Amino acid sequence: MTVDGTGKIFTFAGPQTAFGMGVTGTESVDFYDVNMDLLASSVTATRTSDTGFTTTLAVAGAAWVMIRGAPAWYFSDTGQKGDFLTLQTLVDYRTNGEYDRLTSDGSDLSPVDCNGEPISYPDQNYGFASFSQTPGCLPFTPCSPRVICFSPNGETFTNGVTIDFPESFVLDERYGSRWQGYVQQNMTDPLWLEPHYPCAWTNGWQAANLCDADTDDIKYFAHPLQVEARISLPSNYGASADETPGDPFSVYENLPWLSPVTNYGEPDVYSPILYIGFTDAGLPAGTTTPTSLHAALVAAIGSGCRFDYLNEVIP
Repeated sequence: MTVDGTGKIFTFAGPQTAFGMGVTGTESVDFYDVNMDLLASSVTATRTSDTGFTTTLAVAGAAWVMIRGAPAWYFSDTGQKGDFLTLQTLVDYRTNGEYDRLTSDGSDLSPVDCNGEPISYPDQNYGFASFSQTPGCLPFTPCSPRVICFSPNGETFTNGVTIDFPESFVLDERYGSRWQGYVQQNMTDPLWLEPHYPCAWTNGWQAANLCDADTDDIKYFAHPLQVEARISLPSNYGASADETPGDPFSVYENLPWLSPVTNYGEPDVYSPILYIGFTDAGLPAGTTTPTSLHAALVAAIGSGCRFDYLNEVIP
């Protein structure tokens, strides 16, 4: 992308029909220099053709531009809808434990019993017996805090959702047993794009925890944009509560997490959480929630963070 001498007329190297800017109206965009350092944020841009747009603010030295989305449309606004997911996993310690025990000699031959008869052993797996993901919605109600919990006691709340513990749970005294439930309230916006890899940089390029400083080995970009967690397209948005968003929101059609029972890879590829950690005291370790993430971003803004979190959308 190039900019003319006024700093207000921008031209792409070629047609950018998928850039996302409508034929009429304006959009909000961010500008970066050749090293992907932010020059200006939330600049109003007006489309002139498939190959260019104009701004009223002069931005000198701009080489890259990223569109910020369409905050005026119902589906992409910043209002809370109350969407969340409940994820449950049942860990399988026994299968791989038995495989290791019965093949401990390192051979591929079936072990034998005292009579020399072959003992069958299970195939190895990814360590999970089952996985489920269920969408939910708990809208805001005045004077009634929203409560989502897993409980074996069946508690009820004025404005809440209680998910029962499993009705049956087999305790494995040899290898151990583990079931866990997780309420996922936010996720990275499926329409968010990772910033362009810095030119002439050949080392690490990853999202900052918050305000991580670049090192000789890693350069960081800002924490990804967060939205409420969903695994399917909504169908009740719009002025009449009957709209289903179309392209480019069809990305949501591919969102259901891949089951860790049959898939293996990085955690954010097949499930947002596999194992819920524990502290040294044996208590469940903390996890990121919209509230804690928002608090961290506010603190980052107050400390003069180099990233523009003031306009970050948090569900």
